[in-house]
Amino acid sequence: MTWQKLSDELGVSASTIRQMPKRRWGIELDGGAPPLSGRSQRRRPLRFQTKELFVALDGKRTSKAMTWDDVAAEIWPSGPWGARQLTRLSDGGRIDVQSALNACQWLGRTIQWFQRETWP
Repeated sequence: MTWQKLSDELGVSASTIRQMPKRRWGIELDGGAPPLSGRSQRRRPLRFQTKELFVALDGKRTSKAMTWDDVAAEIWPSGPWGARQLTRLSDGGRIDVQSALNACQWLGRTIQWFQRETWP
């Protein structure tokens, strides 16, 4: 199987798959627009909603009167993320899977809470 065929089957870009062994934090969740190619006819691709994660984090942060530094310290006591990376989630974009899982755990939600189907 080629990288492109695997990409088409999984709905993940071939470059993301090829780069996985080189990434310190593994695969990323992309909160951007759905891919234009590689759509499987058998299922609808799910996309992680990074902006929705930010809104949930900000809501809990505000209700607990915390700073973004406080939130980052609770989610990742020893790194890798800080306040800057958390606030950048408001723009959408990418987050690594482990960081997303840690943030979801802090919120008391599953990662599936932030997934949406992307095309009819």
